[in-house]
Amino acid sequence: MTKLKVFTGLLWLLLTILICYQTYIISSDATKSVETIKMFLLMLGGYSILFTIIHNLEIMQQKMETDKLENTYRLIKDWDNENLFEARKLTRSLKKKKEIS
Repeated sequence: MTKLKVFTGLLWLLLTILICYQTYIISSDATKSVETIKMFLLMLGGYSILFTIIHNLEIMQQKMETDKLENTYRLIKDWDNENLFEARKLTRSLKKKKEIS
């Protein structure tokens, strides 16, 4: 995900420079600097939203990996639980019946 952040940041920076340059060229002489600053701040706001989304995706991915690992440990810990043992016996007997049929 770090590569995605760096790539997105560089791409957004390039896009910001190009848009600010285009705004500077197109604007009238009286409002060149104001319009360019305004466009830069708009692009900065857009980048902050994009960065927040990417950061939240990274956190959700880490949480999913952690939950999967914790679930595995829970299943190992409860392996000898009586209810799970009965469930395993039931599924094995159903599998044998299915193979016989």
